[in-house]
Amino acid sequence: MMKYQKSMMKMMETLLKNKNEEVTIERLIKDSSTGRSSSFDAIRWLDEKGFIEIKSSGNQKRIKLKLDNSALQFKYYLDSLDFKSLEPLVKLVVSIFIHNISDKKSIKFAVLFGSVLKKGKYNDIDLILLGDKLDLNSLKSLKNTQEKIERFFGILLNLHIGKINADNLFKGLVVHQPSYIEFEDSLKNQYNEFVDWSYEAIKNKKDKSLFEVSLNNAITNLAYVYCNLFSFSPKTKKDAINQFDKMHKVRNLSDLKKRGIKIGKQIFK
Repeated sequence: MMKYQKSMMKMMETLLKNKNEEVTIERLIKDSSTGRSSSFDAIRWLDEKGFIEIKSSGNQKRIKLKLDNSALQFKYYLDSLDFKSLEPLVKLVVSIFIHNISDKKSIKFAVLFGSVLKKGKYNDIDLILLGDKLDLNSLKSLKNTQEKIERFFGILLNLHIGKINADNLFKGLVVHQPSYIEFEDSLKNQYNEFVDWSYEAIKNKKDKSLFEVSLNNAITNLAYVYCNLFSFSPKTKKDAINQFDKMHKVRNLSDLKKRGIKIGKQIFK
């Protein structure tokens, strides 16, 4: 199988993009940009393993993807590669959002779609959340998370809900699904704490006492994140803040956002 594995993956990618279509072998080879010899070996393997259906149409043979959970596993894998190729801020924002919904058992899938998947400018991030028991109240329960992300990262987050079906899964990139687990990552956890405290500072700008406490806690968390990211080992909170301050001066909330987003892009790349 190894000799034609690359051709097989390219063909599966092409078939997944045209999941409801029957295509001729010639078109499949052309659209997949694969060599003829390896392509026929790959087609034979996909047929034997039950990933595709082959039908005769006159002198031609037509191929169609057999859409089942095995085929979806290919999609999830390809989606993960495409997600890693997105603009750093998009990956950061989506990752923070997914962390915040990881305990929401009613949300089975999250699918990223819209302009962020295209090269060029985007004005917002669209996510459709899938689950059989989701309703408008489910969206309302995410209002705080949505507002936190929008106000800190400065980008609109459009949330939609839908049923679990193939059409919705194929609207874009699946960025959250039931088989995913929340890996323990102290660096990412501390960064999320930094975002939480930053949001508290943003909300409480008119309350000097609460604002200063929130801002100082945000700076402290970001300082530890910075030190851990670059393998510094501060002995005290003061050491961490001093080390961070050497490279990233934070004079106000605007500075904090800029430094935080820059560091976050490195963590969630």
